[in-house]
Amino acid sequence: MLKAKVTIMTITLSLVLFSATLFAKGNSETGITGMYSDMCYNDEGDDLLGMEVFLVYADSMDADSYYVCFQNSEGAAEAPTVIKATVNEKKMTVDFVFPKDSSLAGMKFHGVIKKDGMRVNIKGAGGAGVENEWLKKQPSYWEHRDRDCKKN
Repeated sequence: MLKAKVTIMTITLSLVLFSATLFAKGNSETGITGMYSDMCYNDEGDDLLGMEVFLVYADSMDADSYYVCFQNSEGAAEAPTVIKATVNEKKMTVDFVFPKDSSLAGMKFHGVIKKDGMRVNIKGAGGAGVENEWLKKQPSYWEHRDRDCKKN
C-alpha cells in the first residue's frame, strides 16, 4: 500500500514538473508569446480598425512550434486566421506568409518583438502592405471592446 502511494506521488510529481517545463517553454524565457494589438473603434467612421496578433507556442514531439492567430480590420473585423510562424527567440522576430484564403494572401509578415510590443511590416507584390505598425502587448480588443482610436 505504501509502495503504491509512493509510486503515485512520484508519477504525479513527474507530470507536474513536465507540465511546468512545457509551460515555461511556451511562455518562453524571452516573454514573446502573448497578444499584440492596435485594434480600436473609430467612432467618427463607425468602424473597427487595426490588427491583432496572438502568438502562441505548441510543443510537438519533433520541434518547437509557434502559431499566430491573426485578425485584421479595415472597417469590419475579418475572420481570424491561424498560421504557423517562424520565431527566432534570439533575434526576437516572427515571420510567416499569409495563406491563400486570407485577404492578405501571399503577403509576408515580419514582426520584431520588444518588451512592450511588436513592430510589424507586411509586404506584398508591388510594394503593397503595412510598414512600421506598432502593436502594443495588451489584452485583445474583444475582451472589453472599449478601445477608442482617438485615445490610442
